[in-house]
Amino acid sequence: MENKENQLVTSWDNYPELFSPEKGVEQQLSLVDLVADFLFTGNYYYYTIDILGQAISNQHPNILKTHGLTDIPETLNEIVELVHPDDMSFVIRAEEAAHRHILSVGIQHIQSLKCCYCFRMRVANGTYRLFHHQSLSIVVDSKFRMIKSLNIHADI
Repeated sequence: MENKENQLVTSWDNYPELFSPEKGVEQQLSLVDLVADFLFTGNYYYYTIDILGQAISNQHPNILKTHGLTDIPETLNEIVELVHPDDMSFVIRAEEAAHRHILSVGIQHIQSLKCCYCFRMRVANGTYRLFHHQSLSIVVDSKFRMIKSLNIHADI
């Protein structure tokens, strides 16, 4: 079988100032940050929640500048405290509606479902802005119950 040259690579060869001939990567971007930057428009951040301990981890640094925080939040309560007090009852109802929907579809599908809704959060200048919240179960136990979730907040 003849080893045919890839036409796309031939095109790349025409632009050596853009495509390095060197093997290996000198400067690598975080795949998560790259995908997030591609998928989300505007100011956003993400974090993961350990459901049992209500601890958060993998916080994107945008959370600091967005909310005017000096320290990266480590607990879910630190995030909840940023929600506008008048929106908390809506957030609770939205979460419960999402939980009921998951159960109606079948908990075995939990990792294929995303929960989305909007609410206001305090930002760096002390005012409140509308945020789009998305959450996805990323780790479940043997009965498909959530262990960890990925949460994304986009300032809309």
